[in-house]
Amino acid sequence: MRLGLPSTPRRALASIVMRRLQLRLRGLRFRERDATQVPPETLRRIELCLSISTCLGIVDLIRGAKFSSRALLLALRAGEPKLLLRALAVETVFVSTGGVRAGRRADRLLARTGVLAARLGTAEAHFFDETCRGFSSHLRGRFRAAVDHFERAEAAASECRGRALELNAARLTMVFALHYLGRMADLSRRVPRQVAESRDRGDLYGATNFELGLPGLAWLATDDFEESRRRARDASGRWSQRGFQMQHWYALQTAGHLGLYGGDARTAHAGLMEKWPALTGSLLLRVQLIHCEIRSLRARLALAAAGEIGGEQGRRLLLEAERDARRLHRLGAPWIESQAQLILAGVAATRGDDEQAVRLLREAAAGFDAADMALYAAAARRRLGTLLGGDAGLALREAADRWMASEKIRAPARFTAIFAPGFRD
Repeated sequence: MRLGLPSTPRRALASIVMRRLQLRLRGLRFRERDATQVPPETLRRIELCLSISTCLGIVDLIRGAKFSSRALLLALRAGEPKLLLRALAVETVFVSTGGVRAGRRADRLLARTGVLAARLGTAEAHFFDETCRGFSSHLRGRFRAAVDHFERAEAAASECRGRALELNAARLTMVFALHYLGRMADLSRRVPRQVAESRDRGDLYGATNFELGLPGLAWLATDDFEESRRRARDASGRWSQRGFQMQHWYALQTAGHLGLYGGDARTAHAGLMEKWPALTGSLLLRVQLIHCEIRSLRARLALAAAGEIGGEQGRRLLLEAERDARRLHRLGAPWIESQAQLILAGVAATRGDDEQAVRLLREAAAGFDAADMALYAAAARRRLGTLLGGDAGLALREAADRWMASEKIRAPARFTAIFAPGFRD
């Protein structure tokens, strides 16, 4: 059974475009058949495509999507309901990487998945339905809904076996969503436990994922800078340095967080720019949420580095941060727009335009509130308090610090610097 792995992400993308076109022309119609009515070779081919898409999708997302579309085409032709449900669920996740612009297509797939899962009525069907809804919600910036779906998926997983890979991916993405919601206390409890469980069962892949990127903030929240740096170094050292996968992006993300937290954004920015061609060549910027994370991190590092360096080079870095913020604004998602406003507020403050910075901070905080992004809202209001000064400003800062303390964040000023650089504290 030869399926073939695309040699580059761009070749995989060409295959995805072709198969998505086939799916649009064909539609999602199918005639249900029992597994005994489908040739065993066809069932094995669908199973293999699903396994490859799931395994690759959490390492090399674009290549994984190629096998997702193929699995769905095969499953629709076969009509076997259990495999079709899984194929619909996996394809929904990959379609949702388009973010808000992929909303209608993702919702159509979710509707079919929900109907099929309800009719099958098994714990496994419920698990796949809730898991794909969690991923889809997260990728479209609906973080509270994502956590709710993932919690229900975890409950369903206790009644079915053999789904450890999908469950671990759901738990990892749930941690991402907890970060955006600002539930750092929950994140800080979950992450060390997941690392320990992964190591106990010899799952170095799982341990690596939970020690880098957004989960790695668990150690910075406790103000343990050295532990965060040690874990990042060890986790990166365990991973292959060939190519550019999701885990390489997670490592860059952690390096950026450490640079912003520890006051050395200049070095972190240089490291990110060195890897920029490989990062863009991986086509990860086609995933709207990751595009936002990548552009936002580069802008924040440029903004903080501008303050560290000053002079003409600092002014060029400010322009870079401003350009990236405006690119974020054009992505068309309200929660991303608020991140752009927060970065532009830092640019304005660095240039001495406090009036503009205050206006942008207020708009950003309101946008974060609407998106349930409490951590980012607290960071924006902490910076707003600094600019306003006086009793009103002090009240804003103290309220932000109390909220961060309630989420077990021990050094609010340094933690705020990760998300809202460009201000004097």
